[in-house]
Parts: sequence; C-alpha cells; structure tokens
Amino acid sequence: MGSTSGHEITHPITVILDGPASYHAWSQNMTVFLKGRRLWRYVTGDIPKPVPRSDTDSSSSDGDSVAAEVVQVDDFEARLEEWESIQCRILSWFINTSVPAISSLLPRLETGQAAWSFLATRYNCTYDFALEFHIEVKLYQMRQESGQSISDYYSQTASMWEQLAAADPPLRYAEDIDLFAKYKDHRRFTQFMMGLREDFEPTRAALLSHSPLPSLDAAVKELISEENRRPHHHLSSSDVVLATPRPPSSSDRSRRFCTYCQKPSHDITECYRKKKDDKRKQHQSRGILPLPQAAAVSSAPVNDPVVTVSQLESMFHRYMSQPSSALSVTPGSTDGQAAWDRP
Repeated sequence: MGSTSGHEITHPITVILDGPASYHAWSQNMTVFLKGRRLWRYVTGDIPKPVPRSDTDSSSSDGDSVAAEVVQVDDFEARLEEWESIQCRILSWFINTSVPAISSLLPRLETGQAAWSFLATRYNCTYDFALEFHIEVKLYQMRQESGQSISDYYSQTASMWEQLAAADPPLRYAEDIDLFAKYKDHRRFTQFMMGLREDFEPTRAALLSHSPLPSLDAAVKELISEENRRPHHHLSSSDVVLATPRPPSSSDRSRRFCTYCQKPSHDITECYRKKKDDKRKQHQSRGILPLPQAAAVSSAPVNDPVVTVSQLESMFHRYMSQPSSALSVTPGSTDGQAAWDRP
C-alpha cells in the first residue's frame, strides 16, 4: 500500500476499478482503507463541509467581541482548508485506483464524497437491474475448471455473490434477517454444488444426501478435505500449458537434417521418403509388390492395354458364340469350311 503516512500514499489498494464487475471488490477494499485512516465519515457526509460560525460571545465587551469575531473567521478558514484537503486526497485515491475511462470522469466532481456517490450510482447492483441479471446468468453458467482448486472456485463464486448482496432488501426484524440469511446460504450451496467438476461427484452426492443440508461453509470445508486427501491433484492450467509439446518453429526446422534422404528441414522421423520405402518393404514381405509411383507416370502414352489370359479367352468365346458375317460360309463353297480353313 505504500508508506504508512496518509499524505504519501498514492495507491492505497491493489484492486482496480474497471466497471461493474470489479466495483464491489473495489468499494469493499476502499472502505476498509478509509475506515482504517479514520476518513470514512468524510465520504459518507457525516463530517460536512465547514460553515462559518455566526454567533459571538455576547458577554464580552465590544473590543473582545471584535477579537472573538476575528478568531472565528480564522478558525473557519482553517477548518475549510483541512476539509477540502482531505476530500481531494480521497478523490485522488479514487482516481489512481480506476482505469482511465473512469478516472477521467472524477476530477470534475471535486470531492471524494461526490465521486463515491457517482460511482455507486453507476456501478452498484442496487441501481442496475441489468447488471444483476448479467451476474445471475454468469453464476448459472459458472463451472469449476479443470485444474482449478476448490478454494479458487469458491473465491470466484463468492465475488459474484457479494456483488448481488448489494441489491438485497433492507430487513428490520432479527427473525427476518435470520431467515433470509438461511435462504441465501441454501441458494448459494445449490449454486456451488451445480458447478463442481465430475470427479467430486461422490462427495457432492454425500453432501446432498444429508438431512438437513450442511451449510455452505461446512460443504466447502469437506470438499477441501477431500481434495487434500487425493494422492494426485489435477494439473493446473499453467501445468497443462507447460506439459504441452511446443510445435517446431521455423528456426528449429532450418537447423534439422535428415540422415536418411540427406535433406534439411526435417529429421528421419518425419522423412516422407523413408515412410514410402518402409511401406514398400511391408508389401514385399507379404508377397505384394505395388507398381512404383514413377511407373504410373510415363513420358510416352501406352496404347496396348494389359489383358490377362483368362480375359482373352472369355472375350474369344463370346465372340465365337455370336453370328457374324465373318464366320458365315463363303459363297461358292460346298464343303462348309471357312475361307481360312481351306488350304
């Protein structure tokens, strides 16, 4: 947070306000900081802007009255200067912990009190039903990611619950407050159970079978214990990234050389020529010798078709079984022999 002196702190909290999603966490952290510096009442307006005192000491003489009036005016100016200094200091903290799109709107408000009201009106769920709807949808769709711990998943979900809590109705009676707290805990318990990974299904089933249902805190504690009892945890997302083989870059390919075909840009495990030769050897070992690819592409056209003996015999028999002028008896022949049978 910087130094311990309030006058020297420029970034009092680490949360950056960038919109509705971060407003609740930002406002919570900023509230804690301001209360720790005894400055929260300047933001709420409980310490208003000083006004000059109009009353004077009526029991004093005329000379004393003039002196008292001078003292009162001097005291007002000092109080006003102190109040404005504190307000500007608070405003600067709001500016320094917001993104430029938000911080650029704050200087014109002049005081931390006005800036706080402006930010609450714009980003608090209490005043924005569309934001409340958006958070509800995200909660419904949220699932524990692969490699995400129970604690991280709970923190992510609890952040949204806290944002929705700003829109809770104000309750007056202790009994109503207690009933509503139990209702919220039951609802959050259900939402949290819905998003658990499938590998926590046995523990989830055991928790749901309890009557009455355990509290959310008790369920989270049980899930963390189950997570710690497991001998091997799931890899985190960063571990998965580190374990994934990196594809070879262009510089890596330029340094590689194949010892089989004696060509660069690849190694023997990726050699296309070696794979083709290995495939040919496999066919040869089975008694099948495929025609080489080079023979399929001939420089001169081949006019004679390749015909087997059986195909030739079949064609001959079909030809002989059909009547044709070529097989008829030659006119003038009385012996019935074909022309090519006679000597």
